[in-house]
Amino acid sequence: MQKDLEYYIEKHGKAFVGDMFDIIRIYLTANNIRLPSERKPKDPRVIKVIAEVTSEVLGVPIKDIYSKSHKKPCVVARNIISDIAYSEYLFTYKAIGAELGRECSTIIRNLVTHNLDMEKLPNIKYIRSRIVSEVYDILRDLQGEMNDDPVCY
Repeated sequence: MQKDLEYYIEKHGKAFVGDMFDIIRIYLTANNIRLPSERKPKDPRVIKVIAEVTSEVLGVPIKDIYSKSHKKPCVVARNIISDIAYSEYLFTYKAIGAELGRECSTIIRNLVTHNLDMEKLPNIKYIRSRIVSEVYDILRDLQGEMNDDPVCY
């Protein structure tokens, strides 16, 4: 890994080293390759932040996301929330289900459906990456405000 980093610095210069991890993350997301994150969930409010950002980006009211509705926009929103909470922040199916008012098996089904949607609808990848970015920014800002109560980001 160290030699790879040194080679990258020689080839592209130090200016791009800071962007390397974002480039790798974008590449992995674009190719639907999932790797576990080092982020550990410390606060279940993270899922609420993900839900609020998803609601804002997709234009689906938050109450509809938490409802039992089977309308496509609500389902897509819940799928994105489940996927981000599970793959980016390592929440368990049980924790995600508890927040969304669903069973663990429903969360697993959401993740499977989300992966199928990502193959069929290319704009879902863009929407997901936008939500991840906005959630990260919000949680980073909250982290700065609450030094005594760390929120995972």
